[in-house]
Amino acid sequence: MTTVYIQLGGQIKQLRQSLLLSQGELGKLCRLKQTAISRVESGTWSNAKVLERIAKALGCSLDIKLIPSTDTENLRIKIETSIRNPVRDIVTRRGQVMQKVGKEAFMQTLKKESIEQLSSPGGDNQHVND
Repeated sequence: MTTVYIQLGGQIKQLRQSLLLSQGELGKLCRLKQTAISRVESGTWSNAKVLERIAKALGCSLDIKLIPSTDTENLRIKIETSIRNPVRDIVTRRGQVMQKVGKEAFMQTLKKESIEQLSSPGGDNQHVND
């Protein structure tokens, strides 16, 4: 797990101990098993709903934030290489195929693939393969 979960788990443990509660007692207050409290405190498991229940039981509010990195240039490069370049490659490959088979044949094939994908079970969650 990430450092954030470990830090949050440590905060939960400190608050629980300051209230003189055992993990089992805290679990009862928020309808979780003692093992779940242990896993949250150790930073090995968590989700927003569980954290909300624990926070409420401890008399706290839960504030989750995304804090932008100051290194936006590296982020832009990472986005470019991980998302945009592959999409550009797909578009380029499809353009090359279209040139080989002709625009009309290519468009018919693309339309047929789209219809097949949409009509297959779970089709709206699947991606058309290249």
